[in-house]
Amino acid sequence: MAVFSAQSHVWASDSTDDYINRAAEDSSLWPVRVGLVESAESKGRTLDPGLPGVLIRVEDGQVLIDMGRRGVHWVALDKTDFYQRSKDKLNEGSAPIGNYFLMFGGAISLIDTDKLVRPPSKWQEGVDQLLFVYAQPENFTLGFADKLRASDLLGQKSSPRYRVILMPQTDVLSDPEIYSRLTGLLVMSPAYSSALTKSFDHFESPVATPAIILVDANGKIIERPNIDLMYSEIGNAESGDLVSP
Repeated sequence: MAVFSAQSHVWASDSTDDYINRAAEDSSLWPVRVGLVESAESKGRTLDPGLPGVLIRVEDGQVLIDMGRRGVHWVALDKTDFYQRSKDKLNEGSAPIGNYFLMFGGAISLIDTDKLVRPPSKWQEGVDQLLFVYAQPENFTLGFADKLRASDLLGQKSSPRYRVILMPQTDVLSDPEIYSRLTGLLVMSPAYSSALTKSFDHFESPVATPAIILVDANGKIIERPNIDLMYSEIGNAESGDLVSP
């Protein structure tokens, strides 16, 4: 997968402000990590200059940073070294996979009938979008599981190279019947799902499940599809109606 957009190198000569504005929109230029260059206030605490963290995404002039035990914080872009790290990434050249795979790929497993296994080697290559599905055990009806495998799940904004990533909000995989329904799908391992739900900050906590969100391979939000429409085609989720498409 070509990580850089066709315009990225054209922007290399932009002024600092113009470059930052463009790079904030072009996720191929997002670095994997950023650090603070100025102190910042977040969640009632002061974050000191020099603190590093994993870049989750950029939105509206702010960057969401996972600082480990210090928590997850929104910080103004101009208080971080985003500009320099983004320029460094541009100069280093393209990478074969997106940031999300570099950061969290090791936490993703494949459901194989009654167990979790490692996904096939290099499965991330060529994948440019991820559909995260936040759900509880009662959400995984037969019809819902089948719909997750359908190529027409999303609208025109989706790429044919997207992959579904289940984000279980409890240990849904403790139920053998649910395991069998979801065979062949990718899942964020239960040991990581809770922490990454907080890090990604896709929805207000606690997440009102089921919920789905489409992001690119670097974490930029593309669309929040209407899951109610999806359920209307396969049956009443609240009643547990198991309807096959």
